[in-house]
Amino acid sequence: MKNPFIVGRQFDPNSFLDREQETAYLLEEVEQQGNMVIYGTRRLGKTWLIEKVFYELAKQKEFKTLFFDIQQYPTISFFISDFVNKLYQSSSFEGKFEYFFKKFLPKTHTYFSISLGPIKFELHTQNNNDLYQAFVEALQIPEKLSSKKKYVIAFDEFQEFSVIDDSVIPIFRSQIQHQKEASYIFAGSRESMLKKIFFSKNAPFFKAMKQLHLTNYLPLSSCSKYLSKSFYNSGKKISPDGIETILNISKGHPLFLQLLSRRAWQKTESICDKDIVEAALTDELSTRRYEYETLYQCVRTKEQRIVLFSLAMDDSVPFSQEGMNRYGIVHPNSLNRAVSQLIVMDFIEKLDRGKYRFSDLFFKEFIRRRML
Repeated sequence: MKNPFIVGRQFDPNSFLDREQETAYLLEEVEQQGNMVIYGTRRLGKTWLIEKVFYELAKQKEFKTLFFDIQQYPTISFFISDFVNKLYQSSSFEGKFEYFFKKFLPKTHTYFSISLGPIKFELHTQNNNDLYQAFVEALQIPEKLSSKKKYVIAFDEFQEFSVIDDSVIPIFRSQIQHQKEASYIFAGSRESMLKKIFFSKNAPFFKAMKQLHLTNYLPLSSCSKYLSKSFYNSGKKISPDGIETILNISKGHPLFLQLLSRRAWQKTESICDKDIVEAALTDELSTRRYEYETLYQCVRTKEQRIVLFSLAMDDSVPFSQEGMNRYGIVHPNSLNRAVSQLIVMDFIEKLDRGKYRFSDLFFKEFIRRRML
């Protein structure tokens, strides 16, 4: 029997849960040739949400969709080469590479080399002016190709351009702001970097497009139905207390729901119950023990530990005078500083004023068990 719970695989529409409102919102925007920025912490399902939108667009046969993960490119040259390659492969010009080059890269096609079988383009230039000129021409291609089928292009972890070469971000804005046929989805998880690109007053993309802030976990009712159906369809069952235990631990977080369910399914012969789920969690923590011990060694101050311990016990951060007295905190600023440091370290994430949660729910359980 095949494990029905997916971790780190390609998009599977049968495993996509809820996000109906977000999907409809994104679809409506790109169908009207609008652009969108999706942001939120890592592992919340931004990539699969984009894949879901692409899956729905494919049914209409009026769109071409392309996905680029910016984390995989060490330099702008690598990105431009891959960008041009995928546009060429998706176009009606495949097999006519010389015509494609001269038509869409009139000023910079001589900077590219071509390898055959399959055809692959590589940009070779050490001159920044030539590099940026090639970047400009490449960004103009989707609009020119959209006369027949509309291109929808997604850039995942877009903030990584700030690391590769932040001078290209204003070029992005200048090239796509007047495009009327192609649509773009920008996604990212490092909010401090995204703020400088999209949200601050001096940001290149300030008020340039609609926003979707992904913060909510999946509805527990949808998760419960999904768990029952997945176990049943794979020849096994899960008891009500087994479902409840998975939901209590994962909170409906997409990744940790899949990870814990996958491990529990592996340990189940017939019926998955609370004991099996708890054993599965222990196994997950055991495989991550070295990682979590190493992370915990990075927690240097008493205030950082107090924040982690309070959140691990599902308490709020002790900002009140009573809470600070209980933990022996003299200076409130030291607590604020600890929270800020833990956010930068990606241990916790901010939900609202004074409200925080663990980024990694298994690490939360690791911290909780250290206290017992």
